[in-house]
Amino acid sequence: MRYGSFTRAYINATISLGEKGQEELDSQATLYALMLGDSELRELWAKWANAQLKKHQATDNTEILCMVRLVADGIWLSDFSGISISDKTSIHKRLIKMTQPDNE
Repeated sequence: MRYGSFTRAYINATISLGEKGQEELDSQATLYALMLGDSELRELWAKWANAQLKKHQATDNTEILCMVRLVADGIWLSDFSGISISDKTSIHKRLIKMTQPDNE
Protein backbone atom coordinates (compact mmCIF):
# COMPACT_ATOMS: atom_id res chain seq x y z
CA MET A 1 0.00 0.00 0.00
CA ARG A 2 1.12 3.55 -0.68
CA TYR A 3 1.48 6.45 1.71
CA GLY A 4 -1.86 8.18 2.32
CA SER A 5 -3.95 5.69 0.34
CA PHE A 6 -6.68 5.33 2.98
CA THR A 7 -6.80 9.08 3.55
CA ARG A 8 -7.17 9.76 -0.19
CA ALA A 9 -10.07 7.30 -0.36
CA TYR A 10 -11.61 8.84 2.76
CA ILE A 11 -11.36 12.36 1.32
CA ASN A 12 -12.94 11.34 -1.98
CA ALA A 13 -15.76 9.39 -0.33
CA THR A 14 -16.50 12.03 2.30
CA ILE A 15 -16.49 15.03 -0.02
CA SER A 16 -18.54 13.22 -2.68
CA LEU A 17 -21.30 12.54 -0.11
CA GLY A 18 -22.17 16.22 -0.04
CA GLU A 19 -22.41 16.40 -3.81
CA LYS A 20 -25.12 13.79 -4.27
CA GLY A 21 -28.15 16.06 -3.92
CA GLN A 22 -30.85 16.81 -1.37
CA GLU A 23 -32.24 13.27 -1.11
CA GLU A 24 -28.81 11.94 -0.13
CA LEU A 25 -28.31 14.80 2.33
CA ASP A 26 -31.69 13.98 3.90
CA SER A 27 -30.59 10.35 4.34
CA GLN A 28 -27.32 11.53 5.86
CA ALA A 29 -29.23 13.88 8.17
CA THR A 30 -31.22 10.95 9.48
CA LEU A 31 -28.08 8.92 10.11
CA TYR A 32 -26.30 11.89 11.70
CA ALA A 33 -29.25 12.59 14.03
CA LEU A 34 -29.39 8.93 14.99
CA MET A 35 -25.66 8.89 15.74
CA LEU A 36 -26.00 11.88 18.06
CA GLY A 37 -28.60 10.11 20.14
CA ASP A 38 -27.59 6.47 19.78
CA SER A 39 -24.45 5.39 21.60
CA GLU A 40 -24.49 1.97 19.89
CA LEU A 41 -24.44 3.56 16.44
CA ARG A 42 -21.61 5.90 17.48
CA GLU A 43 -19.77 2.87 18.84
CA LEU A 44 -20.18 1.04 15.52
CA TRP A 45 -18.82 4.04 13.61
CA ALA A 46 -15.90 4.41 16.02
CA LYS A 47 -15.16 0.69 15.78
CA TRP A 48 -15.10 0.83 11.97
CA ALA A 49 -13.02 4.02 11.87
CA ASN A 50 -10.52 2.77 14.45
CA ALA A 51 -10.19 -0.56 12.62
CA GLN A 52 -9.44 1.29 9.36
CA LEU A 53 -6.86 3.49 11.07
CA LYS A 54 -5.20 0.41 12.58
CA LYS A 55 -5.30 -1.45 9.24
CA HIS A 56 -3.69 1.52 7.47
CA GLN A 57 -1.33 2.51 10.28
CA ALA A 58 1.75 1.90 8.14
CA THR A 59 0.55 4.31 5.44
CA ASP A 60 -1.80 6.80 7.11
CA ASN A 61 -0.65 7.36 10.68
CA THR A 62 0.73 10.90 10.53
CA GLU A 63 -0.43 14.14 12.08
CA ILE A 64 -0.88 15.76 8.66
CA LEU A 65 -3.03 12.92 7.35
CA CYS A 66 -5.15 13.06 10.51
CA MET A 67 -5.71 16.79 9.99
CA VAL A 68 -6.58 16.22 6.32
CA ARG A 69 -9.25 13.64 7.29
CA LEU A 70 -10.68 16.08 9.85
CA VAL A 71 -10.87 18.80 7.19
CA ALA A 72 -12.76 16.37 4.92
CA ASP A 73 -15.20 15.78 7.79
CA GLY A 74 -15.62 19.55 8.11
CA ILE A 75 -16.39 19.87 4.41
CA TRP A 76 -19.01 17.14 4.75
CA LEU A 77 -20.53 18.94 7.76
CA SER A 78 -20.58 22.22 5.82
CA ASP A 79 -22.35 20.56 2.88
CA PHE A 80 -24.75 18.87 5.28
CA SER A 81 -25.48 22.19 7.01
CA GLY A 82 -25.87 24.18 3.79
CA ILE A 83 -22.77 26.30 4.41
CA SER A 84 -21.19 27.45 1.16
CA ILE A 85 -17.51 26.72 0.61
CA SER A 86 -15.75 28.85 -1.97
CA ASP A 87 -13.77 26.80 -4.45
CA LYS A 88 -14.37 23.40 -2.86
CA THR A 89 -12.78 21.75 -5.90
CA SER A 90 -9.51 23.55 -5.23
CA ILE A 91 -9.62 22.57 -1.54
CA HIS A 92 -10.33 18.95 -2.51
CA LYS A 93 -7.32 18.92 -4.83
CA ARG A 94 -5.10 20.49 -2.17
CA LEU A 95 -6.16 17.90 0.41
CA ILE A 96 -5.35 15.09 -2.03
CA LYS A 97 -1.97 16.69 -2.71
CA MET A 98 -1.29 16.75 1.04
CA THR A 99 -1.64 12.95 1.08
CA GLN A 100 1.32 12.50 -1.26
CA PRO A 101 4.59 11.35 0.30
CA ASP A 102 6.54 14.41 -0.88
CA ASN A 103 4.22 16.61 1.23
CA GLU A 104 4.93 14.93 4.58
